[in-house]
Amino acid sequence: MSDFSGLPQRASDDRESVSRSGGDRLHKKRRSPVRYVLAVVVAGAVLFSWLIFQPFAGDGDEKVRIFIPKQSGVGKVSDILDSNGVVTSAFFFEARVTVSGSRGDLKPGHYTLRKGMNYGAALSALKKGPPRNI
Repeated sequence: MSDFSGLPQRASDDRESVSRSGGDRLHKKRRSPVRYVLAVVVAGAVLFSWLIFQPFAGDGDEKVRIFIPKQSGVGKVSDILDSNGVVTSAFFFEARVTVSGSRGDLKPGHYTLRKGMNYGAALSALKKGPPRNI
Protein backbone atom coordinates (compact mmCIF):
# COMPACT_ATOMS: atom_id res chain seq x y z
CA MET A 1 0.00 0.00 0.00
CA SER A 2 2.02 2.85 -1.21
CA ASP A 3 1.22 5.85 -3.25
CA PHE A 4 3.16 6.97 -6.27
CA SER A 5 5.89 8.59 -4.21
CA GLY A 6 6.94 5.26 -2.79
CA LEU A 7 5.86 6.14 0.76
CA PRO A 8 3.29 3.94 2.54
CA GLN A 9 -0.12 5.43 3.18
CA ARG A 10 -1.43 5.97 6.69
CA ALA A 11 -3.96 3.52 8.14
CA SER A 12 -6.42 6.35 8.73
CA ASP A 13 -6.45 6.98 4.99
CA ASP A 14 -7.57 3.37 4.53
CA ARG A 15 -10.40 3.86 7.03
CA GLU A 16 -11.51 7.04 5.37
CA SER A 17 -11.62 5.41 1.98
CA VAL A 18 -13.59 2.46 3.40
CA SER A 19 -16.01 4.68 5.29
CA ARG A 20 -16.67 6.72 2.17
CA SER A 21 -17.60 3.55 0.34
CA GLY A 22 -20.08 2.58 3.07
CA GLY A 23 -18.31 -0.57 4.19
CA ASP A 24 -16.88 0.62 7.49
CA ARG A 25 -18.05 -1.78 10.16
CA LEU A 26 -15.87 -0.30 12.88
CA HIS A 27 -18.00 2.84 13.22
CA LYS A 28 -21.38 1.18 12.88
CA LYS A 29 -23.66 2.07 15.77
CA ARG A 30 -24.96 -0.79 17.83
CA ARG A 31 -28.59 -0.76 18.82
CA SER A 32 -29.24 -0.91 22.49
CA PRO A 33 -31.07 -3.99 23.82
CA VAL A 34 -33.29 -1.56 25.71
CA ARG A 35 -35.02 -0.75 22.42
CA TYR A 36 -35.87 -4.41 21.90
CA VAL A 37 -37.07 -4.86 25.47
CA LEU A 38 -39.22 -1.76 25.15
CA ALA A 39 -40.69 -3.04 21.88
CA VAL A 40 -41.55 -6.38 23.51
CA VAL A 41 -43.15 -4.64 26.52
CA VAL A 42 -45.24 -2.38 24.28
CA ALA A 43 -46.30 -5.30 22.10
CA GLY A 44 -47.25 -7.28 25.21
CA ALA A 45 -49.31 -4.38 26.57
CA VAL A 46 -51.13 -4.03 23.25
CA LEU A 47 -51.83 -7.76 23.12
CA PHE A 48 -53.02 -7.83 26.73
CA SER A 49 -55.34 -4.88 26.10
CA TRP A 50 -56.66 -6.55 22.97
CA LEU A 51 -57.39 -9.74 24.90
CA ILE A 52 -59.22 -8.12 27.82
CA PHE A 53 -61.23 -5.58 25.81
CA GLN A 54 -62.03 -7.89 22.85
CA PRO A 55 -62.80 -5.14 20.33
CA PHE A 56 -64.32 -7.46 17.70
CA ALA A 57 -65.89 -10.17 19.88
CA GLY A 58 -69.54 -10.94 19.38
CA ASP A 59 -72.48 -11.06 21.75
CA GLY A 60 -72.39 -14.83 22.08
CA ASP A 61 -74.32 -17.80 20.74
CA GLU A 62 -76.69 -20.10 22.58
CA LYS A 63 -78.20 -19.18 25.93
CA VAL A 64 -76.96 -20.75 29.13
CA ARG A 65 -78.30 -20.47 32.69
CA ILE A 66 -75.79 -19.88 35.46
CA PHE A 67 -75.96 -19.25 39.17
CA ILE A 68 -73.58 -16.96 41.05
CA PRO A 69 -73.66 -17.75 44.80
CA LYS A 70 -73.68 -14.98 47.40
CA GLN A 71 -70.28 -13.75 48.57
CA SER A 72 -68.51 -15.12 45.48
CA GLY A 73 -65.30 -13.35 44.70
CA VAL A 74 -64.26 -12.31 41.23
CA GLY A 75 -62.10 -15.42 40.86
CA LYS A 76 -65.03 -17.72 41.65
CA VAL A 77 -67.35 -15.78 39.30
CA SER A 78 -64.73 -15.94 36.53
CA ASP A 79 -64.36 -19.70 37.01
CA ILE A 80 -68.14 -20.19 36.85
CA LEU A 81 -68.41 -18.17 33.64
CA ASP A 82 -65.43 -19.96 32.09
CA SER A 83 -66.63 -23.47 33.00
CA ASN A 84 -70.04 -22.72 31.45
CA GLY A 85 -68.52 -21.31 28.28
CA VAL A 86 -69.83 -17.78 28.83
CA VAL A 87 -66.31 -16.28 28.60
CA THR A 88 -63.26 -17.70 26.86
CA SER A 89 -60.84 -17.20 29.77
CA ALA A 90 -61.37 -16.82 33.50
CA PHE A 91 -57.99 -15.09 33.81
CA PHE A 92 -58.71 -12.42 31.20
CA PHE A 93 -62.26 -11.87 32.46
CA GLU A 94 -60.92 -11.31 35.97
CA ALA A 95 -58.31 -8.93 34.55
CA ARG A 96 -61.06 -7.04 32.71
CA VAL A 97 -63.13 -6.72 35.90
CA THR A 98 -60.08 -5.48 37.79
CA VAL A 99 -59.07 -2.97 35.12
CA SER A 100 -62.61 -1.56 34.99
CA GLY A 101 -62.65 -1.15 38.79
CA SER A 102 -65.73 -3.35 39.20
CA ARG A 103 -64.43 -6.05 41.54
CA GLY A 104 -67.07 -5.30 44.20
CA ASP A 105 -69.94 -4.64 41.78
CA LEU A 106 -70.80 -8.18 40.63
CA LYS A 107 -74.19 -9.32 41.93
CA PRO A 108 -75.15 -12.88 42.86
CA GLY A 109 -78.17 -14.68 41.47
CA HIS A 110 -79.54 -16.64 38.52
CA TYR A 111 -78.61 -15.33 35.07
CA THR A 112 -79.36 -16.27 31.50
CA LEU A 113 -76.25 -15.39 29.53
CA ARG A 114 -74.80 -16.51 26.20
CA LYS A 115 -71.89 -18.79 25.44
CA GLY A 116 -68.93 -16.90 24.02
CA MET A 117 -70.02 -13.45 25.20
CA ASN A 118 -67.47 -10.69 25.15
CA TYR A 119 -66.16 -9.70 28.57
CA GLY A 120 -67.79 -6.28 28.53
CA ALA A 121 -71.29 -7.69 27.94
CA ALA A 122 -70.88 -10.33 30.63
CA LEU A 123 -69.53 -7.73 33.06
CA SER A 124 -72.46 -5.40 32.34
CA ALA A 125 -74.97 -8.18 32.98
CA LEU A 126 -73.33 -9.14 36.28
CA LYS A 127 -73.15 -5.51 37.44
CA LYS A 128 -76.80 -4.95 36.56
CA GLY A 129 -77.91 -8.01 38.51
CA PRO A 130 -80.26 -10.83 37.70
CA PRO A 131 -83.76 -10.02 36.39
CA ARG A 132 -86.41 -9.87 39.10
CA ASN A 133 -89.17 -12.45 39.09
CA ILE A 134 -92.52 -10.74 39.54
